[in-house]
Amino acid sequence: EKIFKKSLGGGGGADTAVLRVSFVSTIFFLFMAVASAGAPDTNKNGWCTKFMVYIVLVVASMFTPSYVFDQHGFLQVARVGGTIFTVLQQIILIDLAYSWNDKWVQNADEDEKNEPGSGDAWLKALLAVSAFIMIAAYTALGFLFHYFGGCSTNDAFLWITLLLTLFATGVQLTGDEGSLLTSAVMTAYAVYLTYSAVSNNPDGTCNPMLGDDSVLSVVLGLGIILASMAWTCFSYASSITDMFTGSQGSGAESLIEEGGHKSTEPVTGVVTGGDSGAKYGATAGSESDVGTSTTGGEAFNSVRDSVGGDFDGGQAWKLNLVLALMSTWFPMVLTSWGAVNTNGSAANTTVGEVSMWMIIAAQWTALLLYSWTLLAPRLFPDRDFS
Repeated sequence: EKIFKKSLGGGGGADTAVLRVSFVSTIFFLFMAVASAGAPDTNKNGWCTKFMVYIVLVVASMFTPSYVFDQHGFLQVARVGGTIFTVLQQIILIDLAYSWNDKWVQNADEDEKNEPGSGDAWLKALLAVSAFIMIAAYTALGFLFHYFGGCSTNDAFLWITLLLTLFATGVQLTGDEGSLLTSAVMTAYAVYLTYSAVSNNPDGTCNPMLGDDSVLSVVLGLGIILASMAWTCFSYASSITDMFTGSQGSGAESLIEEGGHKSTEPVTGVVTGGDSGAKYGATAGSESDVGTSTTGGEAFNSVRDSVGGDFDGGQAWKLNLVLALMSTWFPMVLTSWGAVNTNGSAANTTVGEVSMWMIIAAQWTALLLYSWTLLAPRLFPDRDFS
């Protein structure tokens, strides 16, 4: 009974329960990553056995002393893994936006072939979605200025977020790399990370939410996790389908993609992302190419390919590594990065401050990475990023 009652700060056993499941999931997927690296077939065989082993490990973790999972144990590992996944998650979300953008542009070109003038509807919808996400993101940032502004740390975070997102969007709008939708998604994710950072500020004068359970933060965090997990698994499933069907142009190219060895040109441009011969800039090719994501610019594709791979080439371990990092991220969302608050004050101010800086550092890394993928082809035009 003491095992279940003990928590990170004495406020209940929910935090350690989450960390127990996270610990087991992380170990499980890390083991699967190692096994898949040596024997790729391991990843798709023995699911019943794997499930039973996982359940046994979860039950066994319930009888493990709580100090294994608190701030002196696994929690510190989870914070580091969660920070890494914060950056990786940006690649997943931006890739999702690139694929979404390319699909609608290709739909516009297909409709234009069948009926001249009908393709405009897809581009208008794409522009409307991009504008909605961008407006919503900057509106949320305005609320953060209103409720969390007034102290130097929070103000610095908010202003840096504003300037970096405007800079990245400006770079994208003035060049042929990226698209407005990807910049909108990047901005929205950056604002979410800013909210996570300032809401973890242990200074009560800077954080009006200190001591309260942030339902909004949990809902937003879980929503992003579900989107990332769905896209990663869908991309992985697409690579498996391509392997068995012999198709080279179907499915989504994401973190677990087909290695990026396509001969098609990337889609580029402000809204559509490109100008490669088709009226709206979709990738030129046969009808079988429709639905294939080749967007993102050469620099982004280079970053994406570095964490992707061909399932048939024994790269399934990368999927398991992503899932292991994801397993360290979800407890950070559910426990506010391990910062347990009691009666309106921070039970451990050091925990809150470290979490705050880890989140904002991950956001800066993500924004700088996105900006680099836009700037690199211009700064080094003679270099091949593909």
